[in-house]
Amino acid sequence: MALAYSTAELITGTIKSTPTPWFSLLANIEPPALRRKKALARKIERIQNDEELPIHNKIRGRTGSRLISRKPLWLKLNALHDFQPESDWRDASNDTQVTNSHLVNDPNIKPSGHDLDRRTWTQLNRIRTNHGRCNYTLNKWNPAIDPMSDCGEPNQTIYHIVNDCVIRKFEGGIEELNDVTDEAVETWTFSCDYMCDHANECGALKEKIK
Repeated sequence: MALAYSTAELITGTIKSTPTPWFSLLANIEPPALRRKKALARKIERIQNDEELPIHNKIRGRTGSRLISRKPLWLKLNALHDFQPESDWRDASNDTQVTNSHLVNDPNIKPSGHDLDRRTWTQLNRIRTNHGRCNYTLNKWNPAIDPMSDCGEPNQTIYHIVNDCVIRKFEGGIEELNDVTDEAVETWTFSCDYMCDHANECGALKEKIK
């Protein structure tokens, strides 16, 4: 599980504090639990369609479990009878309670901007998740860094940079950035000093921590 999340973190360019539901949504990779369920559904379908398999007759008509702690294959047959992975993922995404989850209407569709260059894609995902290398986060990593924004706000969070900062805010808001409009990509992402400078700041911070 940890490996799956670390891989998705690498793909999306997000940071470790990002809530785990975001990894699958941004990477457009089904969550581990759903992938396991799909694999089980394929296995059951193969067993039911191949009468020559020894297990074919063993699971037919079986009910219950000899031990309460056991969860044999036949107990899952009914649950997987009408299994629709796309629909299940969509429902799970709608029930996700993480910041800005409303930005994803259908997790089965790749998020806007997946074809952008790596730098812009990474920063866009950090804005979507509200977890990025802003002063507020950098201060958590290294208390010597001031969390204050240069506009005077006590805490320079991603939300503040996008919505409230008098120096950097994007008039179109998080929704327009998420839609990756021409103005969002060509104007704000390449002119905002947060987007341009924080990669270098992070590199310097890592060297300092070492």
